[in-house]
Amino acid sequence: MLHPLDSMQLMLYNNYCMQHKEFYTTTEIAKIIGLSRSQVFRKIQNGEIPSEKMGRYNLVPRFFVDAFLGRVAQQDERQIAQAVSKTMGEYGDVIKMLKDT
Repeated sequence: MLHPLDSMQLMLYNNYCMQHKEFYTTTEIAKIIGLSRSQVFRKIQNGEIPSEKMGRYNLVPRFFVDAFLGRVAQQDERQIAQAVSKTMGEYGDVIKMLKDT
């Protein structure tokens, strides 16, 4: 039996690993999105959940989890900021005029 502190450390470690993974197993995806494994497999087969086959495992990329949980990846955040900056540079005056009407 684990000591309570060891149990807490293990839980924190597992949480850290889940947040820094690039791919998730179907079991992990089922827990994250609240479905059964068989429902996850059906969604993979229907193309609703992207996956890559690695040996006998279907691995779901992190971007799906981030999108499902509403997280924006840092790279996406930079691209969004650049696009907004470019748009404001090119169309800022028009946007301000539209806002005032």
